[in-house]
Amino acid sequence: MSTAMFDKPGSGFGPETIFAAQTGSLLFGGHIGGTFGWTLALVCIAGLALVGWKISYGRTRTMADLPTSRVASAAQGYVELYGQAQWHEGQRMIAPRSRFNCVWYRFLVEEKKGKNWRKVDSGVSSETFVLRDASGDCVIDPEGAEVLTSSKRTWFSEPYRITEWLIRPGDAVYALGAFVSIDPADPNADAKADTAALLAEWKRDRRKLLERFDSNGDGEIDMQEWERVRAAAAAEVSGNQKVQQQLPQLHMMRKPKDGRAYMLSNIDPNGLIRRYKLWTMAQLGIFCIAGGIAAISAVKMHWL
Repeated sequence: MSTAMFDKPGSGFGPETIFAAQTGSLLFGGHIGGTFGWTLALVCIAGLALVGWKISYGRTRTMADLPTSRVASAAQGYVELYGQAQWHEGQRMIAPRSRFNCVWYRFLVEEKKGKNWRKVDSGVSSETFVLRDASGDCVIDPEGAEVLTSSKRTWFSEPYRITEWLIRPGDAVYALGAFVSIDPADPNADAKADTAALLAEWKRDRRKLLERFDSNGDGEIDMQEWERVRAAAAAEVSGNQKVQQQLPQLHMMRKPKDGRAYMLSNIDPNGLIRRYKLWTMAQLGIFCIAGGIAAISAVKMHWL
């Protein structure tokens, strides 16, 4: 089975990981050889297929059952969002291999060694980007996400094969993960403590403090001048707190701490569900076939 349908260029645990483990089991069985080696490989493949079926079925049910939320009104917790990928203001990311604009990338460089390809370099971006819908913006932290993207490109530069996966600015992005809203204004802010901290900071630069507040030029801050210092510090803290209170909430999505799936994709959500349904059926078929052959082989070897 080709992995092209299930490219999973991220660090999450998904279909490509299962397929790679099954392929490794098959190669390991071939390396051992004989009935014992192939039977052991089939047992491992069947076990992995059962795990893959469970994961894929769970993804399918979660995506089908969870309604899509709007950024501005999303509940705190596990949610599904759908919007447009954007850079942060003033940010620009360029894929290191193709030099294309992107908000997320992964690349793999392999070198031809005989008949096989050997990995020599790889990398994945960890910078956040913005998912924007009609109601607002959500900062996406891709760390730990299972990323499925339709933007895959492979090219050759002898003796290397280079593969790159991208999410690009303007792509429609589906995101499933832990949503949290952060209020920029600290409700527990202590004006007195903040004023004391600011005064301590000003005291460390005595020259600047004298320039601002030594009105009689005697090289010292007297009691009257010190009152002006305190008033200025209190006014600055008060102004900063008012500015903070006027800032909008910061919405962010990141990997859930409870182990639930964290997914990002520029593939249409309905297309994603179809892929996971297909993978669910494929893994169930692999389990039945590999498990059945392994059971017959085990009987012949008197394992069962």
